[in-house]
Amino acid sequence: MRLVSVWDELTVEQCAVMITALEEGYLRSVIFEYDVRTNAAPTLTDDAACALIPCFEEVVADLVERDWIELREPDAGQTWDTASPLTAAEIRALHDPDAWVWTNDESARAIWLLTTDRWDALFRT
Repeated sequence: MRLVSVWDELTVEQCAVMITALEEGYLRSVIFEYDVRTNAAPTLTDDAACALIPCFEEVVADLVERDWIELREPDAGQTWDTASPLTAAEIRALHDPDAWVWTNDESARAIWLLTTDRWDALFRT
């Protein structure tokens, strides 16, 4: 008998978000993670990645609502682990491509994804 894990219930988009959060990665890594999981060779252009932002906004908002992940955006002088989690309103307002797509611009937003204690408990079961 095979036990069903929480991973078996996730969509590819949700998996991309959760893997990025487990790695304590940037929000800007989520769409790349999705591309790697859905294509043998990553193929997304910046424009195609930007077109996926609305989908991933919904996925991230849902996973935050489930209390599986949190997002943090450190201010100057802060580290990701000392920054406060973004509020639900701030997360719903993440339409900025600089938050979602990698660029060479060093001023791009550095929003971190982290798992919560609730996810960590699910992940261990």
